Amino acid sequence: MPRFDTEWVEYAREQFNSLTSTVRQAVMARVAELERDLDPTRYGTYHEKFDNYRTSFAYGLITYAVVAEQKRIILLRITAIEP
Repeated sequence: MPRFDTEWVEYAREQFNSLTSTVRQAVMARVAELERDLDPTRYGTYHEKFDNYRTSFAYGLITYAVVAEQKRIILLRITAIEP
């Protein structure tokens, strides 16, 4: 059961929708890991200038922010290389 809710910014949703089903499945597998964890920040590298995190998945990177008080992950960008 997810411990965190996920919110997608429009740009990230558009990027996600443009991916092949294989890459989308890989993104969702990583997002599920983030949602289930007590501390989703531990999966990513923090970028202080932008106040966000980046984590890798099988085909690229996911940029996200965490609002711990609200138990919310905000997906900001999906960067993928199609297989």
